Amino acid sequence: MKNFYRNRASKVLLIFFIMNISTVAQNVEYELIHLSNEFAIPHSISEAGHVAGEIRDNILGWQAFIWKNDTLKIIPQPQAPDGWSISGISAQGCNSQGHVVGKVSLRKINDNLKFQTVGFYYDGSTTKVITAGENTNLYAINDIDIIVGSAIPNGETSQVGFYIDDNDIIYFPKLGPNGTNAFAINNLNDIVGNSVLSDGSFHAFRFSKSSIKDLGAFTRNSKANSINDHSWIVGVSDFIAFVWKDSLTGMVPLKKWSESLNSEAYAINDSGVIVGLNYGATIWEDSSAYDLNTLVETSDIYLTRALDINNKGQIITEGSINGQTRALLLNPIEIEILEPKEDDKWKVDQKHKIKWTGSLNSRYLIELSLDDGKSYIPIDTTDVGVTELNWKVSDTLSSSITCNIQVSSFNSSNALNKTSRITKRSKKSETFKIKGYDLTRIVADTLQHFTAKENGWSFGNKRENMWPETWWSQFNYLTYIDKVTNRPFSEKFPVGKRSYLNKSIKSYSFIDWPLFVDSYSIEQIYFSNPTSGFIDYRPSAAIFYLVHQENWGGSCYGFAVSSLLAWQYPNIFNAKFPSVSNSDNLAKIPLNDETRKAVNYYFWHQFGNEFSHQENASLYDYYKHDSVSAEFITPRDVLAELKKMFLADPVISKLLIFTYPTDLDFRHAVVPYKLLRENESPHSFKVFIYDNNSPLDNGKYIRIDSIKNEWKEELGAQFEPGNKGFFLSLPIKNYLETPKIWLRWEDDIVDSKWKDMELYLNRNRGEVSIFNKAGQKFVNDNSYYSSNIPGSFPI
Repeated sequence: MKNFYRNRASKVLLIFFIMNISTVAQNVEYELIHLSNEFAIPHSISEAGHVAGEIRDNILGWQAFIWKNDTLKIIPQPQAPDGWSISGISAQGCNSQGHVVGKVSLRKINDNLKFQTVGFYYDGSTTKVITAGENTNLYAINDIDIIVGSAIPNGETSQVGFYIDDNDIIYFPKLGPNGTNAFAINNLNDIVGNSVLSDGSFHAFRFSKSSIKDLGAFTRNSKANSINDHSWIVGVSDFIAFVWKDSLTGMVPLKKWSESLNSEAYAINDSGVIVGLNYGATIWEDSSAYDLNTLVETSDIYLTRALDINNKGQIITEGSINGQTRALLLNPIEIEILEPKEDDKWKVDQKHKIKWTGSLNSRYLIELSLDDGKSYIPIDTTDVGVTELNWKVSDTLSSSITCNIQVSSFNSSNALNKTSRITKRSKKSETFKIKGYDLTRIVADTLQHFTAKENGWSFGNKRENMWPETWWSQFNYLTYIDKVTNRPFSEKFPVGKRSYLNKSIKSYSFIDWPLFVDSYSIEQIYFSNPTSGFIDYRPSAAIFYLVHQENWGGSCYGFAVSSLLAWQYPNIFNAKFPSVSNSDNLAKIPLNDETRKAVNYYFWHQFGNEFSHQENASLYDYYKHDSVSAEFITPRDVLAELKKMFLADPVISKLLIFTYPTDLDFRHAVVPYKLLRENESPHSFKVFIYDNNSPLDNGKYIRIDSIKNEWKEELGAQFEPGNKGFFLSLPIKNYLETPKIWLRWEDDIVDSKWKDMELYLNRNRGEVSIFNKAGQKFVNDNSYYSSNIPGSFPI
């Protein structure tokens, strides 16, 4: 037994200009591999890249071989039948398991004029003879080990086609009274070959599910050589190569270089790429033919016939090297993408590495898909041999969890047409993620983008919606009985008259007292007097409500907070407001008392202690405690914070608050959900917002100019441009907590109704002091208290 090892020839650059459905015939560089240094002919290549064929041995004659794992191995000869000697063996077909079938040529001992053939099957270790009749030939084997061939069974005078399934030999019908040959089988067990008709002509056929179909001929004769898993068939008819795809189109001739030349198609892969003979080795695709020899750069190699092709694009050919017949393999140099890897997370405005392996003789086009390969955006091209790119991800990209990088080789001598997919061989990376400057979340493996049209309320920030008289008229505080104290509300509160910082409570006071109690909790607003046993109001809560209640002037803060909570924490939001049943799409929820309550519930959160200091800015006084930050936060600061917010993992969302530059008391709260750099002005950015004054409008935005350090409201222009009064809130998760009541004085004396007391608060010491007219004193700084006022206690 002799083993032959491959001898790699120098690489041969083969460039194809063929449509993109091919797995092979695009811009491909092939390595031309000599399967042997001896006279050899290849016949079959499997999906695993195994090659079967025959090789000439000077002593033993023709020997069958299998080439796998870069090594050519001679297949062991089977035991010859009694009275016969083996004169040659040829491998005709192989599958992905490395199993091989073919024919063994026999010569009668003591009778040199008598010959016959038997089939053989090689399982990777042993070779056995298979006989289905006289002159058995085995031509092909599929990946489930079904074998096809032809033989002359007992009682027949001509060849009959058969297949072997689990050692059972099944003969199938003929088209006419004479011989049939079965040459190929696909993985669906469809069989093709040719059969002799009664007039002596022979026609290609397809045998499938116990029935045989005549495929016809151009004039008289035809033969089918190969069938793929789409049941597309190729072969030859009257010296013209053909393809047959269905009964409607029938047999279609393949392009010939010249009418005087013969052509034959030997194989077709599942991408529809056809190989064969058209004067020399030829490849057909999309009705075009390409001579492989015109693409070989060395004159001492001539490719005679292309005999088979697999779905990886590997092609086996019979070739001539300096006049010697050789078995050759055209092996595509594959592109393999090393980075990005599956589930990598990239961020816009940051550099990430794209790395791949491939031919060092090619240039490469790098493209990005955000939709799992349905469409691509060009990124860059490389110089010859460059297989790595550090790419700063464009800040114009939206978030996607179905991203792919595609690397395509192309001929450096050809201009790149970005709208064409020809001239390229491509490889797609594993799926990864890109986080853009937008507000997104992942629900059930689906990426969802916040938009004003879907995730904002459908109704606007108007009095008739948010504070209609039909609602507030129920609160007549002169007669209102507090449900917690069970006493008239007016006993402790100035209803309809001025008191306490010149404020009074009316029916239309916003928000209503029950909603205030719901928002800030009973524990913060009431206490139980251990002396009297009565439930009473905490003075801080009473003054807090009195200070902030007023005529309705807008619910923008509540709109913004509620929409973000419903987006980011839908389960918590739904539990708090069960009637809001579809927080995933607020736009579908109608306006009613419950949805109004959900919005207004969060409006007063802005007055809570934790929200009053959220910008760490100087406060003019406690009326302006909700983040007057104009002197400290610039639009550039906000731009940087927006970028950081959108790229955060896990998700962070915040409100955007802006004011009149000339009137910092007049504010508006919106939801920023996307940041987009303007191409025509790279220092200008659009901040797309859900603006409750314009519900369901995805077109509202604020423009930030990073050069001028200026912001400007667009598409509405209620606010003048400026460089102050523009800031972000605390993260929305803070609004899941109950806000804390707070008061802030600079040693101010507050007029009190509680028993002629004087109340002092020293913010520097965090100390509360209460004096009565008798000069008695109560002091509490939250860590200790002292008192000589009878009946006093800390609350």
